[in-house]
Amino acid sequence: MACTVPPRTPGVGCSPTNAATLTPIELLQSLPRQEDIPWVFFNPKTKKPPVSIFYAWDSIRKKVGLGEVRLHDLRHSYASFLVNAGRSLYEVQELLGHHDPKVTMRYAHLSPQAMLEAVNVVGNVVGRRPVVAANQATVATV
Repeated sequence: MACTVPPRTPGVGCSPTNAATLTPIELLQSLPRQEDIPWVFFNPKTKKPPVSIFYAWDSIRKKVGLGEVRLHDLRHSYASFLVNAGRSLYEVQELLGHHDPKVTMRYAHLSPQAMLEAVNVVGNVVGRRPVVAANQATVATV
């Protein structure tokens, strides 16, 4: 895994680089820079990086009509969408940069469909017939 964000606090690793992140990285690298300032985002008065992005995020989310949405909520939604789309918890763990699989396990409850599909695999091997679940959209072998 390539790192794009250096760890700044204990337990925080790096973000994986993939095809989806290359375009934003290239965009950031193409922005005009001041030679004496190493940061992409900085306060023009102090020439220092922001201490917090709360006010910038708060302004952006209000302009686009988002309710009380935190940046971490977007990260959680990203992980939830992955699990609900059938991606494995290992994949979610790697994409989020979790070093401990227990952290990623909080998303395990989101995909009952994946559990039913796993049961169906065993049912196919032993020759049991699939049964339609109560919502008629999910099939499992019992």
